[in-house]
Amino acid sequence: MCIRDRDLSFENIKLSNVSFKRWIEGDTLSPVGINFSDLAISEINGDMKNMYFSGDSLFVDINKLSFKEKSGFKVEDFRSKAKIASDQMRFNALHIKSPNTEINGSCLLNTSDDADEQKSVDLGGRG
Repeated sequence: MCIRDRDLSFENIKLSNVSFKRWIEGDTLSPVGINFSDLAISEINGDMKNMYFSGDSLFVDINKLSFKEKSGFKVEDFRSKAKIASDQMRFNALHIKSPNTEINGSCLLNTSDDADEQKSVDLGGRG
């Protein structure tokens, strides 16, 4: 499907047993739990549908995403209709299930380069 205002689009992407590592050299923090300067995510599985880029924004329907992080953190099921842009991440129809938690709702994360504007998180109660 080709729509004029979309720069690039994919109908379906399937992830099967993918791994991801991120390491920031020289970071001296020793956090408890997930160390975001030394991530090691494995067993990434999921389906993404209707993915497209428009301007600086990525739009995607995330279905049944699961993964494990080396700290022991595990997500069994992540679903959302997502928008990711330079100034905002929006997750509608959000569902996150881990071994001990289940979250349903929506999530809006705003960021700004303006030093006077704080970064904000807004968690809604409905998906």
